[in-house]
Amino acid sequence: MITPLDIQNREFAKGVRGYKEEDVDSFLDLVTTDMEIMLSENAALKEAVRRLEAELEKYRSSETAVVETLEAAKGLMRDIAISSEKACRGAFEKCGIGCRAYYQRGKGICKSLKGRKRCA
Repeated sequence: MITPLDIQNREFAKGVRGYKEEDVDSFLDLVTTDMEIMLSENAALKEAVRRLEAELEKYRSSETAVVETLEAAKGLMRDIAISSEKACRGAFEKCGIGCRAYYQRGKGICKSLKGRKRCA
């Protein structure tokens, strides 16, 4: 790759009807300046790309962590739902047992009071 220094140090042979040396030097100065600017911008852009790629990788790893957390939360919610369902079933069973006990107790009381009131 040609560098700005290569442009500045380039010597041209002189011919009989050659170009004006001042015009050539002036043009080479412009080319050198523009090339220095482009090389500097290119280096800055390469650094920006490197920095943005590192930032993108950070976000990708964060995304993975978020997805893993969501999956864990789904599993936890599933476990909670199953546990709640079991607890509800147990509570209903206890309620049913309690209701049957009250029914039996009431039936017994009714039998003992059979002579006083009519029981079904």
